[in-house]
Amino acid sequence: MVVNTSYNSVTKMRLTFDGQAPETIELLPGAALQTFTFPAHHVTDHVGVELLDRTREGEAPPSQQAKPDNIGLNVLRLHVSRPPEIAARVQPLADPGVLVRYPRGHGGILLMQLRPSSAAEREARVSEAATHAGDDQATRDKAAAEMRLWLLREADGQVKLLRQLLWNLGLE
Repeated sequence: MVVNTSYNSVTKMRLTFDGQAPETIELLPGAALQTFTFPAHHVTDHVGVELLDRTREGEAPPSQQAKPDNIGLNVLRLHVSRPPEIAARVQPLADPGVLVRYPRGHGGILLMQLRPSSAAEREARVSEAATHAGDDQATRDKAAAEMRLWLLREADGQVKLLRQLLWNLGLE
């Protein structure tokens, strides 16, 4: 975990795993990585995070005093251990599950969760960009053209990411 020191820093928090007994942790000041280990929990549905305490006005550096109600965490990463039979059946290839391999016999299934937008979604975004661009038709046309170009670059980036992932795995 990494505390966000640009705001009032979290100093104490509680984690709950599927409604089991909570785990309370005290956080050190500063933006250094802090690691915590908990007893094994069988979690199937829910991980709860409750912020219990934070630095208060006057405790934070002067640069943070103007934001008295802002609180932040930069990184909260939970690692899990899965039974060996699950690890043999499900192999995440990219974090957080964008690409997953399910081995089956000599082959398998490759699940890709990159979701390209539909033509209707793309045109709605183009129309929205043009609408908010202003009253001048030339300005609206320019905004629509820029949004179409951005959408093409976004789709191209997703394809490049998928190709790179597949190449890294020796699948392309």
